[in-house]
Amino acid sequence: MSTTSRSVKPGTAISILLCPVSLAGMGMFVKSTKGVPESALLLARFGVPALIYWGLLSLKRYPFTSIRPHKHLLRAALGFLSVCCLFAAIARVPLSTALCLSYTLPFFAYAISLISGRERLDARGVFVIGALAGVACMTNPNAHADVTGMAFALASALFGAIALYEIKRVARSEDSDAVLVMYFTISTIGLTIYMLFFDKAAMQTVSPVPWGKLALIGICGLLYQVGLVTSLKEVSVSLVSMFLLFSVAISFVGDLLLFKSAFTFAGTIGLAILAASILCFQYCESAARKRREPA
Repeated sequence: MSTTSRSVKPGTAISILLCPVSLAGMGMFVKSTKGVPESALLLARFGVPALIYWGLLSLKRYPFTSIRPHKHLLRAALGFLSVCCLFAAIARVPLSTALCLSYTLPFFAYAISLISGRERLDARGVFVIGALAGVACMTNPNAHADVTGMAFALASALFGAIALYEIKRVARSEDSDAVLVMYFTISTIGLTIYMLFFDKAAMQTVSPVPWGKLALIGICGLLYQVGLVTSLKEVSVSLVSMFLLFSVAISFVGDLLLFKSAFTFAGTIGLAILAASILCFQYCESAARKRREPA
C-alpha cells in the first residue's frame, strides 16, 4: 500500500492546522506594530523562539553536541531571507495579499523543474497562467497597488520554496529539534550582529516599545515553525502548502475588520483567482506524485 494512502494522524493534523493559524496571527501582530523598525520585528520573530526553545530543550536534557551546525546554515539563510521579504511586504500591502503572493512558491519550484528538465509542461501550466492573471488583477493600476510590496512577497515565495525542500533534506540527517533551534539561533546571531554594527538605533525609534506585541510575534513564529517542521516529517510539501492557504482567508477578514484595508473589486477578484490557482496547482501536483509512487 502506498504511504500516501494512510490517514493523517491526529497529532500531524493539529500541526498542519497550526501553520496557517499561527502565521496569520503573526502577520496581524506585525501589521499592527506601525513605526517599529523591521530589524526589531525580525529580532523578536527569531530571538523569542530561540530563547524559549533553548530553554525547553535544556529542560529535557537535549544532546546539543549531536547537532552539526554547518548542515543548517543554508536552511537558516533561506528561511531568514523569506521572512525578511514577507515582513517588508506586510508593511506595504494588505496582509492577505502579502500572504497569498508568498504562497506562489510551488510555481517557482515548478518553473525551476521545467528549466532543469526534471518536469514536462502539463496541466499545472494552466494554473500558473491563472495565477499570473490573478496577480495582474491585484496590480490594477487604478488601485495604486504597491508593486514593491508585491515584489517582496514574491521574493519571499522564491526563498521559501527552496527553504521548504532544504528542510526536507536536512531533516533526513538531523532531528526536528535540531532543525528548529539552529534556525532560530543562526538567524538571531546574524541579525544581532547586523543591528550592533549597522542599525543601533532600531530599538530607540519607538517609545514606548510594544514589548507585548513583539513577544507575541515571536511566539506565533515559534508555533508556525514547530507546526511546519513537524508536518513536513509526516506529509508532503504540497499538502502543507494547501493548508497554508487558510491563513489568507483569516488575514482577509483581519484586513477588513482590523486594518480597514481598501480592496477594489478587481483586486479582490484577483486575490480569489490567485488562491484558487494555487489550490488547484497543489491538487494536480499531489495527484501526479501519487501516480508516480509505487502501490
